[in-house]
Amino acid sequence: MILLNTSCTYADAQGHCSKAALWALFDGNQTGFNIVHECLDRHATDPQRIAVRIANVDGKRSCLTFAALAARSAQFAHWLADRGIKAADRVT
Repeated sequence: MILLNTSCTYADAQGHCSKAALWALFDGNQTGFNIVHECLDRHATDPQRIAVRIANVDGKRSCLTFAALAARSAQFAHWLADRGIKAADRVT
């Protein structure tokens, strides 16, 4: 959970910001960084945690959970692997 200090100035924020502080937010590091883990998988432990709220033009609303997005991401990763794509391969 991020708590915002509304009395913090831009200069205060800049004074506390550093690359080291930003890397401390992640599980990975500069040599071993998995964007899917950082953005999806680590938040998917709670199956009800909402990642995206969708408001359709017809007025209907729906949600996607981190768990649902992580499952679809894994399906896509397996699909790529089944086609011979390996870690670190460039897919364009």
